[in-house]
Amino acid sequence: MDRPRPADACVELAAGLHAAVAPGIQIGDHLERSGATGFVSNILDVRTFRRRTLPAPVYAISPDARWAVSPDFRRLHDLRPGYGYAGILDPNRDVLRPDNAGIWKTDLYSGRTELILSISHVSALPG
Repeated sequence: MDRPRPADACVELAAGLHAAVAPGIQIGDHLERSGATGFVSNILDVRTFRRRTLPAPVYAISPDARWAVSPDFRRLHDLRPGYGYAGILDPNRDVLRPDNAGIWKTDLYSGRTELILSISHVSALPG
C-alpha cells in the first residue's frame, strides 16, 4: 500500500467516494459493501498505518475524530438514485416515513452505531 499524503491534505481514496479526513489521526474510505445488509467503513490510522473496519458507513468525521455521521445510503439510493449507493436494497422501500432510517452516528473507537435522527421524526416536525 502506498503511504498516504499528510493527514491535513484532502485525500480521495476511490473514484466517487470522498475520504473523510481527521487531521493527524484517521482517513476513512467509506461505503464498502458488506454482504446484503449494509456498508462498512475502512479506517486508516495515518500515524501507525493500522487499518480497521467499522460496521457502518462514514459520511463526515467530527473535528475531534471521535465519531462520525452518515445518512442511510440504502434509503438515499432508493429515493435519489445517483446520490446513494446501489447494491443493497432499502428495507424500508415500501415505508413512507420509517422510524428506523435516517441519520446515524458511529463511535469511531468502539464502532457503536445509533440512529440520532429518524425520517419519521423529521416528517413530524411542524412546517
